[in-house]
Amino acid sequence: MNSKSIILVTGLLLHSWSSCWAAATIYSDGAFEEVDWEEVLMLRPPPDGSGNGSGSGTATQEADPLPTGAEDTIRQVHVIRDPDIAGADVSTRLFSLARDAVFNPSATGAISSVGLSLSGIQFGAGSGGTVEPALQQGDKLYVAAGQSLPEQVWTLKEFVGLTESDFVEPGLPDSHPDFSNTGDEITFGFSYVVSTPSEQTVERTAGFDNWKVTLSHGGIGTALISAGINDAWFEPATNGQGFFITALPDAGIVFLSWFTFDTERPPGNVSAELGDPGHRWLTAQGPYAGDTAFLDVYQTTGGVFDSAVPAPEVSDPIGTIVIVWQDCQHATLDYDLPAQDLTGTIQLVRIAPDNVALCEALIAE
Repeated sequence: MNSKSIILVTGLLLHSWSSCWAAATIYSDGAFEEVDWEEVLMLRPPPDGSGNGSGSGTATQEADPLPTGAEDTIRQVHVIRDPDIAGADVSTRLFSLARDAVFNPSATGAISSVGLSLSGIQFGAGSGGTVEPALQQGDKLYVAAGQSLPEQVWTLKEFVGLTESDFVEPGLPDSHPDFSNTGDEITFGFSYVVSTPSEQTVERTAGFDNWKVTLSHGGIGTALISAGINDAWFEPATNGQGFFITALPDAGIVFLSWFTFDTERPPGNVSAELGDPGHRWLTAQGPYAGDTAFLDVYQTTGGVFDSAVPAPEVSDPIGTIVIVWQDCQHATLDYDLPAQDLTGTIQLVRIAPDNVALCEALIAE
């Protein structure tokens, strides 16, 4: 039994997929709107949890080119750390919380892992601040270890496989959220933090786009994903298109190659030296758990046949794929390519049954 729901709320897109054993929920926002987000300013808390330090922060939605070059609205974050005290952990942190990215573990299932990705850019000179995965549960705010953002070009920041022990209240390393099936509602987002050990004013401005959080939840059941699913898969109704899917257990990822075409046939006067001008080369990769794989989709362009020059270019993620296996011969693939406004479901079967026996043997282990 599988179910799928899609809810679109003022630019904030939520997809939820579930199966008998595991489920995934994805919250994403590729076009920031002020109504979808709220800010919470946190000044560096000492170990006892009381406030200390000072500073200010603001966040606004600004028109700015996406990493892909298309016009879009980004989230611009401006943080000032005032020169009042010195110390290695003195910081001013601005949380950005997505109002509709709310998950209730007690109603939907315990969270087993969290992944976050977003594109960031620093505006102006300096070493930049740090971007962190963040969430709010009850009246407490939590962050996971962040990544610095010194880059003055759009740069993808990714965090994968985060558990409740990875999230802490700033300044209170033993305080964690509750991801169990008795936990309260959780609102997800990110934070941008500016810190310095010296008594000086530090001012930073950063831009963020293509925010996405992926939750694995509801428990992990039968371990259907193994080397036994490695094969060519397709949907008979669209014969001539399909996928090569490979599970890499040591790396903990699934890799996919998608052989497909453009959304429309090219004009008749468009030709190609080799193959069809409408061919499209997409790949995807990401983590998996139990029967479900959570993949980011990439597009490769710019190369020529059997040559290293010019070097092909691989895009930033253009969307997501979630695959749920029902058994060793059937799977359901859901795709979301927001830039092209493409979403859909593909029912997959193997092209040949050669690996079915291996798949069933690995499950039996």
